[in-house]
Amino acid sequence: MRSRLNLTVLDRAGALERLLRVARHRGFVLYELTANRGTEGMLNIMVEVESDRQPMLLVSQWAKLPDVRALQIGQTLV
Repeated sequence: MRSRLNLTVLDRAGALERLLRVARHRGFVLYELTANRGTEGMLNIMVEVESDRQPMLLVSQWAKLPDVRALQIGQTLV
């Protein structure tokens, strides 16, 4: 199942690497990633991942990271 997720994270050193590491450790394969610098030190990130697991598993793990400020499951693609 392929899913698109939208995140807002603090633009700090290593924040993006921490997100990707958690995704990899949880068994999600990265298909696409777009990051744009937002306002007030934030990054707006769109991630497309694929896994046999439900995307809510990844959302719940990312929500534990201190850099993450907002999470949203965009759409399930396949």
